Amino acid sequence: MAERFDPVADRISMCKPMSTPRFALASSVLKGSIICIGGFDGQKHLASSERLDPRAGRWHDIGEMRKPRANFSACSISEHELIAVGGYSGEECVAECEILDMRNGKWRPGSPLTQPRAFGAAVGSGQVYAIGGLGQDVSMYLDTVELYDAQLDAWRELDLCATDPSCFKRAFFAAVARA
Repeated sequence: MAERFDPVADRISMCKPMSTPRFALASSVLKGSIICIGGFDGQKHLASSERLDPRAGRWHDIGEMRKPRANFSACSISEHELIAVGGYSGEECVAECEILDMRNGKWRPGSPLTQPRAFGAAVGSGQVYAIGGLGQDVSMYLDTVELYDAQLDAWRELDLCATDPSCFKRAFFAAVARA
């Protein structure tokens, strides 16, 4: 089941179902389309991704990631690209990132995070931040933030918690960036 919200009409409407049922997925908006990636179908972790054409109200399969994952984040890094950040493979939290280029529908490896991270959040508004989550040991909550440089395809850890007393370990949350 998929629903979409029209902020102009202040209305939620049903969409056609995705070709693959999934939960614990990541989603992002790219070029006016909603992209849903990975997740879990109740039996296995998924590498597939789908694009919703909002005008036609139909889902279209797009390329598969190299590594199946769930409980990860995704956000756009350019007009034509988005990045899938970390996640849980079914066996472990991962640091791997993958980049989808919508011009050809293909995924390519991106630079890995500085540490494995799942159940965190990634937000982009000109820059991509990977925030909190669970680390290598799934019982280890993270209080770290990483910044992605798309030009260099590199992540670096920001030293925010050393100067901010409100910084604390977190997972299972969402974050939103203002444009």
